[in-house]
Amino acid sequence: MTKPRVIYWFRTDLRLHDSPALKAALDLDPAVLWPIFTWDPYYVYRARGGLNRWQFLLDCQNDLSESITKLNPKSKLFVLREAPQTLFPKLFKAWKVTHLVFEKDTDAYARERDGVVIQAAQDAGVEVIIRSGRTLWDSDQVVEKHGGKPTMSITQLQAAGKRIGDVRRPIPAPEHLPDPGDVPVNFEQDQPETTPDLNSERRTEIDVGYNGIAGPNGDFAIETMEELGFPSATTPHRGGETIALKMLDKIIKDKRYTATFQKPMTSPAQFEPQSTTFLSPFLHFGSLSVREFYWRVQDVVKSFGKGASSPPESLIGQLLFRDIPIAFGQKWDKQGNFIRRWVPELSGMDEKYIYEPWKAPLPDQKRAGVRIKGDGLTDVESGTYPKPMFDFSQRRTVCLASMKTAYSASLYGNDNRVLDGTWREMFPVDGGTEMQGKLNRSDDKGDLQKKKHGESTSKRGAGNGNIGEMFKKQKTL
Repeated sequence: MTKPRVIYWFRTDLRLHDSPALKAALDLDPAVLWPIFTWDPYYVYRARGGLNRWQFLLDCQNDLSESITKLNPKSKLFVLREAPQTLFPKLFKAWKVTHLVFEKDTDAYARERDGVVIQAAQDAGVEVIIRSGRTLWDSDQVVEKHGGKPTMSITQLQAAGKRIGDVRRPIPAPEHLPDPGDVPVNFEQDQPETTPDLNSERRTEIDVGYNGIAGPNGDFAIETMEELGFPSATTPHRGGETIALKMLDKIIKDKRYTATFQKPMTSPAQFEPQSTTFLSPFLHFGSLSVREFYWRVQDVVKSFGKGASSPPESLIGQLLFRDIPIAFGQKWDKQGNFIRRWVPELSGMDEKYIYEPWKAPLPDQKRAGVRIKGDGLTDVESGTYPKPMFDFSQRRTVCLASMKTAYSASLYGNDNRVLDGTWREMFPVDGGTEMQGKLNRSDDKGDLQKKKHGESTSKRGAGNGNIGEMFKKQKTL
C-alpha cells in the first residue's frame, strides 16, 4: 500500500513542541512530508500590522525553519507566495498530495478561508486532518459544554473546561521528520489584489513579495522586510520558538514570581526587571504552546503551596482569560445582525467586513451599496459610511508612549503636577504622545505660557488642566 504524501500547513502554530496537529501528520507514517507556510495576501494587504510585528513573525518562521532542518537537513519551512484558497488546488495536483494536516484556527477570516481549502481538498480527493492546539481546550467544545453559548467569564470557562476534562499535558517535539517530496511549481501563479493596501503607509519601497511563487531565488525562502517594502524594525525583542522556550525556562526558575504573580501589581512600562512575562506575542504566533506554559506554571504553583496567587490575577488566570475572547468571537453575532439593524448603511456588507467596513475592497463596497469615505460630519453623501476617526494601532502606540513617560516619572493621580496642571509640560506637542492640548481649548497653550512667566489667568478650572480646580468646580454645581 502506498504511503501517504502529506502537506503540513503551518499557520499560527510556528513551533515543533506540543503540536497535536504535527503529531497527527507524523502518525500517518508518511512517505514524504512538506512543511509549508502560505504567504496569505489577506494579512499582507488587508490587516494592519506594525513593523515590529512583521519582524517578529519573520523571526518565528526563520527559527522554525532552522529547527526543521536540524531534524532533517533535506527539509525546511517551504514558503509559498499565493493565497491558500487558489494555491492548494494546484498543489494537490502538482505534488500528488494525499493528506493535508493543520491546526484549527479560531479567527473568523481564517475559519472561512479554511472552509474553502477543505472543500478544494475534498474535490481533489485529499483527506484533511485538523487538530485543536491553539487554546487550552478546543474552543468549539467549550461553547458546546456551555450550552451553545460563548463563555463570558473565567468562571464560566473553568466550568465548561471541567466538563471537557483536564487541560491536556504537552507532548514533546518530534525527533525526526520525513524527507519532503519534489516541489514543482510549474503552474500559473494567481497574483493577489494589492489594493487597498492597509499597510501602504509603512512601506518605503516597492513590495515585491509576490514576484514568484517560490520567492526571488526559487528556493521557497522566507520573506524579508525588504521584499515586503518595509524599513527595518526597531524592536530589540526577537521572535521564535527557541527564544520562547528559553524565556519560559527563566520564568519558571523563579518559583516565587511564577507562583505569586498578580496582574494588577504589574506595570507595562517596567522593563528592568520586567514585571510581565513578555510571552504574549509568542503565544499569538504559536511559537510557544499555551499548554506548555500552563502546565509548567501549574506544577510550580502546586509545589509552592500556601501563598500562591489564583485566577483571575495569577499567570494561570491570564491564560484562561486569553481563551475567552476567542470563543466569544466565533459565536456572538458573526453575521453582524445588530450592526445591520442599527447601521442600515452597512446592511448589505459582507460579514467578513461588517465589523471593520473600511477594510472592504472597493468591489465589495460596491456590491454592498456603500462607499467608505469622508468623516461623516461634512459633505455627507447618501450611500456612504465614514472612515475611522483614527488609526487604532497608531493611537495605541501614542497611549503606551504616554503611559511609559508617566510611569517613569512616578506620575500618579495625587501628584502635585497633576493637581496644578504642570503635568502637561512632560508631553510636548511634537513629542509623539499628543497629550498636550487635547483636553484644552485652543487658547489654553497661551495660558500655560503665562503661568511660566508668573502672569495670572482668568480661566482657572475652565479647561486649563488644573484637576484640583475642576473638582472644586464640580462640587459647587
